[in-house]
Amino acid sequence: MPRKSSKPKRGSKKTAAKVVARHPKLPSAVIILKNCLNIIKKNWKTFTVIALVYALLYIVFVRGISGGLNLSGIRSTLDHNTTGATTLSTGLSLFVYLIGNSTSSQNSSVNAGIYQTILLIIMSLAVIWTLRQAYKNSKLRVRDAFYRGMYPLIPFIMILIIIGLELIPLLIGGSLYSEVMTNGIAVGALEKSLWALQFIALAIVSLYMMTSTLFALYIVTLPDMTPLKAIRSARELVRGRRWEVMRKILFMPLFVILVALVIMIPVILLITAAASWIFLVLSLMCLVFIHSYLYGVYRELLE
Repeated sequence: MPRKSSKPKRGSKKTAAKVVARHPKLPSAVIILKNCLNIIKKNWKTFTVIALVYALLYIVFVRGISGGLNLSGIRSTLDHNTTGATTLSTGLSLFVYLIGNSTSSQNSSVNAGIYQTILLIIMSLAVIWTLRQAYKNSKLRVRDAFYRGMYPLIPFIMILIIIGLELIPLLIGGSLYSEVMTNGIAVGALEKSLWALQFIALAIVSLYMMTSTLFALYIVTLPDMTPLKAIRSARELVRGRRWEVMRKILFMPLFVILVALVIMIPVILLITAAASWIFLVLSLMCLVFIHSYLYGVYRELLE
């Protein structure tokens, strides 16, 4: 009787090909963006109220009523000290300063940082609940977004902690690159390039891991969903197309920066005194847009 071969069949390549073929190609980032803006436009009243509530609470608990920047004084100093500077370069410098000030915690107390984190979580859950109902064409009420959208609070926080752990390579790369450049450790162009490549490589590692975990934030808000199940489901969603999904995600911050430049440069140059407050409102309203865009990508992954 002939022996059956005990050599295992190698079907890994075929299996991978089947996984890729099983999922249709995602729409372009522009189409996803258009769908995202349509959802916001269709339900603009609800999203506007949520954004205004976020802005009000942020001003009261985090920034303070008198926490506006003296941008006019900074502009006068730049115009006085910078010889031959163009109006556009001054606007760009102030725009970069606004971004740096918004991400810096030098002027923030510990309590303000805690309040900011709490508000970010609460508002994210409210926006995600609203988006899910909007895609179902259900009736939307701001009250329900804050009442009914809060139930997956602990699982949501656990996913955020995992995302924070995945950001460690990016943070390490950024810290090392900053120390090397600040202290003059890297002198030649080759050394600086190698350190920059190291930072980019570590950033890609973080982005690669986060590409699936970001969508776990939306999966974990489903009924009876645990963080581990959400992470496994998110990995399955991006299987075979992680790099494609990563490109869709990276499109979002590039678009946000471009739109912010188009809006804020004229505001900074024409009404400098109010620019810091307008930038604050726009940055807080970005929360609605970011979740709407990522949720749109998530919906496309489900197809």
